[in-house]
Amino acid sequence: MAWEGVVYAYIKNNYRYLGRWYCFGSMLLALTISLSSELLGASTGFTLGSYSYLN
Repeated sequence: MAWEGVVYAYIKNNYRYLGRWYCFGSMLLALTISLSSELLGASTGFTLGSYSYLN
């Protein structure tokens, strides 16, 4: 679980050096992109082919 340290360092440095709004804006953008690609892939099979979570 080494990614937790990377995410923490990213948030900490963005908040400290670039400001609160840039930090939250970049996190919101990353969340929006990842969630939309996940939902698009699960519903249409666009990125990884057809799959589902539960049958």
